[in-house]
Amino acid sequence: SEQEVDLLLLDVPQALLDTGTPTATLAAVLERMPCDVGLLAGRETISPAGIGATHPVLVPFGGDEHEWAAVEIAAWLASVQGSSLRLLGTAASPKRGRRDASRLLGRAALLVQKVTGVATEPTLVQPGEAAVLDAADDAGLVALGLSPRWRSDGLGTVRLTLLKHARPPVLLVRGGLRPGGLAPATSLTHFTWTLASPTST
Repeated sequence: SEQEVDLLLLDVPQALLDTGTPTATLAAVLERMPCDVGLLAGRETISPAGIGATHPVLVPFGGDEHEWAAVEIAAWLASVQGSSLRLLGTAASPKRGRRDASRLLGRAALLVQKVTGVATEPTLVQPGEAAVLDAADDAGLVALGLSPRWRSDGLGTVRLTLLKHARPPVLLVRGGLRPGGLAPATSLTHFTWTLASPTST
């Protein structure tokens, strides 16, 4: 906290994978660090070096503050590795009275391309962990924003599933106190890309 640190990068603790809830120590880090915090869950046979022209950086995106931070980090990594960025949102669900996230994704993609120059592709999938896991299969890295309700609800089903089972490494991001360069001053409409049921956010 005394240095001009942009990102604190940590391994995902096994306790978080076991319970889906941060321990008291991890919660203190997430609460107090002024910089962005990234928790990396990597596979033994896959590394972030897999990011490249044929392996985009994937960001499940609903417009929350930590997801904007994940987009910023993902865009930086994609730029360095010569990759593209894929923003993932939910398709419409008439039965639930939910429209799709295409407008949100389109606006975010245009903003990312304008600010960073990284090619950005909006993609819609059905809600739930199975569709998100499928979408992540060809990615070089998944950058995942922490739920704004992590204090009360933990990670949620979909985020925990990605951390444990996604083929590429997964970077769970908590945005810091410093203002980011991408998130708009006025909030865009939020979509909950993780919703398969009210308990799985």
